[in-house]
Amino acid sequence: MLKPPCSIVTGFLGSGKTTLLQHVLLEGLSGGPVAIIMNELGEIGIDGNVITDFQSVEKMVELNSGCVCCTISELQLGQALNEIVEEISPLLIIIETTGIAEPGPIVGRLRTFGYNIESVVTVVDAISFPGEDVARRTIENQIQAADFLVLNKTDGVDRDRLSEIISAITQLNPRAHLVHTNYGRADPRLLFTAGTKKQKQSVPEGGQLPARGHHDHRRGAGHVDTFSFSCNHPLDLDRLKAFLAQLPKEIIRAKGILRRSGDAAPLLFNYVCGRFDFRDLPNLKDPVATQAVFIGEINGALKDNITGQLRSLELRS
Repeated sequence: MLKPPCSIVTGFLGSGKTTLLQHVLLEGLSGGPVAIIMNELGEIGIDGNVITDFQSVEKMVELNSGCVCCTISELQLGQALNEIVEEISPLLIIIETTGIAEPGPIVGRLRTFGYNIESVVTVVDAISFPGEDVARRTIENQIQAADFLVLNKTDGVDRDRLSEIISAITQLNPRAHLVHTNYGRADPRLLFTAGTKKQKQSVPEGGQLPARGHHDHRRGAGHVDTFSFSCNHPLDLDRLKAFLAQLPKEIIRAKGILRRSGDAAPLLFNYVCGRFDFRDLPNLKDPVATQAVFIGEINGALKDNITGQLRSLELRS
């Protein structure tokens, strides 16, 4: 059975992880099925009760009394993942960690089980950053592991202090895409491409989806747009890897299915803020079209440029 991708939502205690997840589930993840693993330190799962009522959540599993990066055993985590996959075959599994978890070991465990990482989302509390000395190392590790940095509670600091925080966290992780929010109101399309409403719309080749709104990002305040590419030919895999490695900074995310020559299984690729990976899709037996979705601060010229480069990678018999 093909294992779904996993996204990790991390951030220190009180940063707003569950609030962010509430917003994402309410606004963008209705195309599921989506499963949630809630990891809490106490014996009673409070946050799990907050998430349970969302219609977009097909299954929610709680791992309490320990941290999934260390004290929760691999057996417990593996059982939770197997339970989810066997029962609902979700399109995406989201793991919300405890506030003291470090994402690195969690990523390692998931990869050991054969799961790909869709994204690591770290929520940073602008009011309390950089935290007390005892918390600082954990917060820095959470920031350094992120694909997306959600700087939350920005209305609680003045402009000069906000600039200081942005400078500090981008020095810790210059690769990650930074989003400013209050009450966790981030665009779901950026953080979780799998299972989002917008990605599930039918888009004509070269078409463009309407943007959800405006957000202030580290790379400039821009209009978040999505466009799709498709063709009936395989693409040159080596040249595609080189293409992904050189995508401009305006492209925040990309995901797609790569048709391959002959009887080779198609590949699924996932790109997020400069990091990308591939995995086989052995269950897709029949020839499939090559298709991809790109998300970011995209204008017409950039879309045409990317489309043209992808066309040049087509292998035509």
